[in-house]
Formats: sequence, C-alpha cells, structure tokens
Amino acid sequence: MSVFIRTTSGGKSVTDFIVRVQKAYTPTAGDALHAGAFQVSRLSKRTDSGHDAEGKIFAPYSKNGPYYYNPNGRVNPAERRQISLKSQKTKVTNALKNRGIKGAQKSSTGKSIRFENYAAYKRWTGARNVNLRGPSAPGMRDAIQMKAGGRTFYPNERRSMFSVTSNRTHVSELRIGVYGDEAKKATGHQYGNPATKLPKRQFLGATGSDLRSMTDEMMQHMRARASKK
Repeated sequence: MSVFIRTTSGGKSVTDFIVRVQKAYTPTAGDALHAGAFQVSRLSKRTDSGHDAEGKIFAPYSKNGPYYYNPNGRVNPAERRQISLKSQKTKVTNALKNRGIKGAQKSSTGKSIRFENYAAYKRWTGARNVNLRGPSAPGMRDAIQMKAGGRTFYPNERRSMFSVTSNRTHVSELRIGVYGDEAKKATGHQYGNPATKLPKRQFLGATGSDLRSMTDEMMQHMRARASKK
C-alpha cells in the first residue's frame, strides 16, 4: 500500500499526519462490516439464483414424499392443541385460496396441505429453483449475522452503522454466519446431513473474486476515512 504524505495548512506536523494516515489505514470494525454487508448481498443474490457460494448449482429439493405443510407454522404439540380445529382448517383453506390448488390438496384431517413431495411444495410457493427460503420469514437466511470488534450486526442494519466514522475498533477478523435457533438448520445445509439425507448446499463462503471485492470495498472505506479531517 502506498501512502503519499504532504504537509497541510492546518498546522499539524508531518509526524502527526503520518500517524493519522497509518491509523486510518488500519482496518476497523466499520470497514469490515461495510465489506461484509456487500458480501452478504452477493451471497443472497447467488442463493436466490439457485447457486452455492462457489457458483455451483444447488442439489435439487427432495422428490421423496409425501410432504405435508402446516400453515399454522412450526408449533409443538402442546401449542397446537391450543389452536382450535376450526382455526387450523380455516388457515388451510385460506392458503389454498391464496396460492391455488395446483399440486396441492387438503390432508385427510384437513389441518395441513398434502404435496407429492417437498419439491412440489416449493413449486407451489412460487420458487423457481432451490433458494433455501422457508415458508415464512424470518427464516434461516434472515438469521445471517456479521461479527466484528466484539459486536454482532445484521447486514440490513442502517448503513450509518458501517459509516467511515462508526465502529472504529481495530479488527483483524470478520465473521459471517448463522447463529442462534437457525444455526442447526444452516449447518445441515452447509455441510449436508447423511442421517436425514439432506444434501450439501454450501450457501456461505467466499470465492477468490469475492475476497478481492471485499478487499477493494474495505480499502475504499479506509481511504474515505483517511480523507476526513
């Protein structure tokens, strides 16, 4: 990295100016998060197109069946008993009315929707390819977080959080991952799970091109900070 030093009219010594420039070119949490947000955006677009972190096409959704979808969401048996049978059946009826019945039918109990397989269910939801999105938000992909400087951020937080003057703790590492309740599901997709026959779909990662882009994005952020008086 080349840094050109010149005196300024502000009365600061050359030594002070050099120190300021050197500090400005040391990566901060804000620099890392700025580049990280762009990387998450790249990963999201790649995943939406049906490709993994390396640009390879995802393994297709399972064609083993049947598959049952419960519009009431993921609730444990005790909570499900609290929901009236009428309410459960109404949600099924409304779901079929909103999305149509092609490839779908009410289950024998009327409390869920039956599909030939999971792939058929995903087509019913409008998915044109494997995109790792669940039936409702927030889901696994919405749980992606960035960690830097001892703090945790979501990529869609206000851009001011990643400005050149914010989060100025010096860092040497940026982590992008899925944590909390969705971590187990993310791990299954990322590495595959032979026990459940879930194929590997590595949606988190960075190619050589991604790393070069992140380096450029961090450098732009650092240069912007260096130009601040």
